Amino acid sequence: MRRRRYSDAEKAHAIRAVIDSSRSVVDIASELGVGAGTLRRWVRTYRHDAAAEVWAEQVERHFGFIDRFGFVLTSVDASNLWEVRATYRSERAALAVIRSVEFQRVEVQLMRLIDGELPEYPIFVVDSVAVNTFYVDDLVALRRADADQVLARQHGLLAEEVEDQLTFWSDALREHGQDFLAGDLRVLDELERLVRDRTRQYPQEVVVWLPDSASAEERAHAIKRAQADVPAGVTVTARRYRQARRREL
Repeated sequence: MRRRRYSDAEKAHAIRAVIDSSRSVVDIASELGVGAGTLRRWVRTYRHDAAAEVWAEQVERHFGFIDRFGFVLTSVDASNLWEVRATYRSERAALAVIRSVEFQRVEVQLMRLIDGELPEYPIFVVDSVAVNTFYVDDLVALRRADADQVLARQHGLLAEEVEDQLTFWSDALREHGQDFLAGDLRVLDELERLVRDRTRQYPQEVVVWLPDSASAEERAHAIKRAQADVPAGVTVTARRYRQARRREL
């Protein structure tokens, strides 16, 4: 049986019916003769696209000046529940402006392209793997004596907080990142040394959480399994959490 193809107008009508109504997706889908899963997917895509468009416009107001240095806004991704990310690229470098729900702040990353592609984000910092992604926090820390004080204020996702952070980060890039924007990526080498020095000062650690009922054998097994998934030099420790006790009737 051939699947029906819906026109853009039909999709828009169905999406608007969900957004403008308090009725369930199942009811609306049944009424319109659309599968509920299909309708949910249309609405999800619409909301992602809308969030991406809003973020692109907001970011461009603050970071549009970097087009003078050859940076082009190449993608805006709102598919991740934890962040919306706008990415600019030049011939040798990239810059991402992120509204992070996970960390409740706006973040800006500076990246060195590898063979023309975005680098993989380093989960762990190890001697054998180059670091090619950095935060503008690190750039500010490198070049401002009062970095700790000014960086501590950059948080929050209320509309005015996001706007203030975008202003701060774009100004910081203008003031401290002219070399990066102009294609002189030696500053990334300085940032890598900063990150590695910080890692030596504050060693990396993975914590395995176990219920307080876990035996010593289970604890040892959990640590061993975690050690197999992390690089040498990363400490694995186990901590316990208290399980809620069932009340006897």
